[in-house]
Amino acid sequence: KSLSQKWKAVFKYLELYLPLCEATVTTGGSGVWLKLPETVSARELTIRAADCGVLIEPGDVHYLSEHPPRNRIRLGFGAIDEDRIEPGLRKLGELLATWH
Repeated sequence: KSLSQKWKAVFKYLELYLPLCEATVTTGGSGVWLKLPETVSARELTIRAADCGVLIEPGDVHYLSEHPPRNRIRLGFGAIDEDRIEPGLRKLGELLATWH
C-alpha cells in the first residue's frame, strides 16, 4: 500500500480512537506528531503501549529546549502494514481512555 493510503488511514483512526489528542496535520510523510492530553506522560504511555505490542516514540527527545513538552509522541507508519494501523490506534485509544 502507498504511504498516502496509510496516511489517510492514520488520520481516520486518530479521529475515531484518539479524539482527545491533537494531531499535527501534514501533507504526507511517514509519521505524525500527536499532542496527548496534558496529564499524559509520553514516556509512560510508550512503556504501556509497548506492553500491548504498540510501538510509539516519545517526542521529548526531538526538542532542544531544557524543558520539552512531556505529552508529545511521534507515530511512524511508513514501515507498518496498513492492516495493522487500525488495531494499533484502537489499542492506544483504549490505553488513553483508562489513564490515571
